Amino acid sequence: MLILGIDSGIASTGYGIVKKNTESSYNKNNNGLNLVIYGVIKTPVGMTMGERLNLLHLGLKKIIKNHAPDCLVLEQLFFGRNTKTAMMVG
Repeated sequence: MLILGIDSGIASTGYGIVKKNTESSYNKNNNGLNLVIYGVIKTPVGMTMGERLNLLHLGLKKIIKNHAPDCLVLEQLFFGRNTKTAMMVG
């Protein structure tokens, strides 16, 4: 099973894919998980919101097409003081 994790953001979005091993290949040291790939999709300063969202969309679409994950996990939104930023990211 391949699991895609996403740490969303407008300026940059982090991602990682892990492979959950079957019972027969389970390793106690890594809880049966192995890293496949990870990275960051960055959007240049000065882009409009629409351009940034499109760039993120295209980047994530490429990752999903290339690796065909079985499921997706999104980081829960957390913010302290800046509700405007939280609303934009949400």
